[in-house]
Amino acid sequence: FRKVNEPESIFDIMGRHFGIHGFRKLRMDGQNEASRRVYEKYQYPHADMNEIYEVLAEHIEIPVDWDEVKAFELQLEEDALVANKEMLDIFHYAQASGKRVVATSDMYLLADTLQQILDKNGYSGFDYIYCSADEHKAKFNRELFKVVAQREGVSYGEILHIGDNKSADAEIPGS
Repeated sequence: FRKVNEPESIFDIMGRHFGIHGFRKLRMDGQNEASRRVYEKYQYPHADMNEIYEVLAEHIEIPVDWDEVKAFELQLEEDALVANKEMLDIFHYAQASGKRVVATSDMYLLADTLQQILDKNGYSGFDYIYCSADEHKAKFNRELFKVVAQREGVSYGEILHIGDNKSADAEIPGS
């Protein structure tokens, strides 16, 4: 769970901290532009954190250290995320049952960052983390699930996926 009303609330906190008026919009626009660029250049579904901050750094009229802003965002994300007790129990049950447990995420954070956050919240020992930022595939269009099935050597029917976003985690596009 995030301890904020909406994920973008993090951007409001950042704007206040760094004195950047309208940072939420700037950050969201930067993410959209970075995603547009990586799609145009590589056909990636969206940008990662580094690519987003490369776009933001183009705003030289804003006198901030963009590496410091990025580090602050990562810290805020880590601070805002807390374990869902029910899911943590299921995670530990699956591990204790000898199941291979992997995580999938459609996010601009890289898998190593997600692993640190998960470890801090008691989710240690994932067998693998498939992150769209690293894999350059997304859940929303099923491409990340294809990567998971192929690399894990299983069919879709052998995967139990638990998610919190009906369209990205459960619905098949075009159905």
